[in-house]
Amino acid sequence: MRPAACSPRVPSGQTWRGRCGSTPPCSPTRSGTRRPPRASAGMRRPRSGPPSDNSPPGRATRRRPRFARSPTCSRCSPASPSRASPRVAWHYFGRGSGRKSRRSGPHDRGAGSPHQPMNDAPLLPLRPPAARRRRAIVFAHFDPDGGFDPHVVHAVTAYRPFADRLVVVSNGSHRLPAELTGIVDDFVPRSNEGYDFCAWKDGLAKLDRTSFDEIICVNDSVYGPLFDLAPAFTTPRTAAADLWGMVVSDQPTSRAMPRQRHLQSWFFGMRRRLLESSWYDRFWSGVRPLATKRDVIERFEIGLSASAIEAGFTVAGLYDASRASQVSLREVLPQVSLLAPRRSWRLVRKSRRTPHNPSELVWWRLLEAGVPYVKIGLFRVNHYGIDLGRVVAALGRTTPYDLGLIHRHLARCG
Repeated sequence: MRPAACSPRVPSGQTWRGRCGSTPPCSPTRSGTRRPPRASAGMRRPRSGPPSDNSPPGRATRRRPRFARSPTCSRCSPASPSRASPRVAWHYFGRGSGRKSRRSGPHDRGAGSPHQPMNDAPLLPLRPPAARRRRAIVFAHFDPDGGFDPHVVHAVTAYRPFADRLVVVSNGSHRLPAELTGIVDDFVPRSNEGYDFCAWKDGLAKLDRTSFDEIICVNDSVYGPLFDLAPAFTTPRTAAADLWGMVVSDQPTSRAMPRQRHLQSWFFGMRRRLLESSWYDRFWSGVRPLATKRDVIERFEIGLSASAIEAGFTVAGLYDASRASQVSLREVLPQVSLLAPRRSWRLVRKSRRTPHNPSELVWWRLLEAGVPYVKIGLFRVNHYGIDLGRVVAALGRTTPYDLGLIHRHLARCG
């Protein structure tokens, strides 16, 4: 007698099997028989058919259902990305953008999944968007030894397809490396004073801003782009903004200072409405060397967004920490280890505080939001006690970035 819990009815002598011939992962009933899975959106309901020779008289048989390919069965899942369903194909081709993952983040990917990590898939080339704005990029570089590390050469090369004019300003280096001589349009060597904002000011002076739809200012304080940069330029989250960037933060320079929503200055873009305004001349004419880095952050980094908002311009970022939920213990617990109690306690304690530096604390959220960068300070300073081994492993699984660029730079600079 068929158990009441089994549905649909399985004729006598027949077995439920998937396309690969394996019995699907069914849960046993109390009588010990196997229960077929419920019909999902990808399954077809079995239809009634003519009676079979071995079926009881008067009872119609049902055709064997056609099981949809499902990630729950590693043998029924597609053997190649080209045959994968849209939900599964994201794990091969998503690269941090597009359809959202089934998992909570790249740090939760691990062995045991029926699908292999993304580093087994073919790497996607960096490509410019089909229809893009006329764009200039000003890259600020600093090295105390006057050199260009391989990760800097990689970054400048990756920006070339997206820039109609590419300017490199170097604080400390007086010669452009041979790898970049045919890539860079303008090279501006200068003495190391005024930090990045004074370097950007000198680079912007090389441009006719009215001939561009947007100008991007970026520096070398990050590793990346880790994956395709094109979606960052076309995402709807920043499409209507006059001033946009990768990360919006509300962290002040000290606890005594008020919280102000601002773009982190390691990547920001100014669009035409802002470029043609009097605000542009007023702000950049006031940029000058200041005594400390904290003064530069308060006056120019935070002041950039604050003055733009006050002038009536819109500001947006791919990841907005001022509007994101608080970091939960569930997010940081995978990085806690009994083998590193001091680091783990620092991570738990500092992750409870708000505001924080999102580029260094919630690195996994930035990748999920499509930010193709990770801060160098996360590896060199590690203020929050992040498990750096987990960061490197996640980058290796989820991005095509050459991790040797990170290792060689850290080996030289520490």
